[in-house]
Amino acid sequence: MKRFKYKAKSERGELVSGEVEGTSSQHAAKLVRGRGLFVISLKSTSGLSMEMFKRLGERASGADVSTFTRQLSTMVNAGLPITESLLILRSQSKGSMQKVAAQILADVEEGQALSTSIGKHSTIFSKTYVALIKSGEVGGVLDKVLEKLSDNLEKQQEFKGKVKGALIYPIIIIFGMLIAMVF
Repeated sequence: MKRFKYKAKSERGELVSGEVEGTSSQHAAKLVRGRGLFVISLKSTSGLSMEMFKRLGERASGADVSTFTRQLSTMVNAGLPITESLLILRSQSKGSMQKVAAQILADVEEGQALSTSIGKHSTIFSKTYVALIKSGEVGGVLDKVLEKLSDNLEKQQEFKGKVKGALIYPIIIIFGMLIAMVF
């Protein structure tokens, strides 16, 4: 999300300024108007800041995506609307996944399809993931698609864990052999 500096007038005519986060200038203006203010000017804040460096260090892991998908699947299967489900996920998630959930929620609230808003995060969600979500939306079986997708992601995470565990022993042996050769 981008940060926007705004200048606005309150209902009393007082000049108010501040910052707001939004996906676009229209979204930011909508948020400012939602506070009961009349927008005078709205400018995007840009430049390098500490947040830019923080974003580089924060990445969503496969386990985060798997958990996100499982929780979304459970809530959609329970009959919750997507917006409420994403709102709950935003509050429960931590780190970069919380920001992603907030951006997806903002896009969906603006009227975009879930698959379109998820597709904007190509570093986190694969093309296959987005395509499956889109097919679930079009076919009206999003709940079943999310359930199968979460099952598949959990199996992938379990397999990755087993592979890493199986590779630890040979790495220790090779490392020990290298130390023995040095001495």
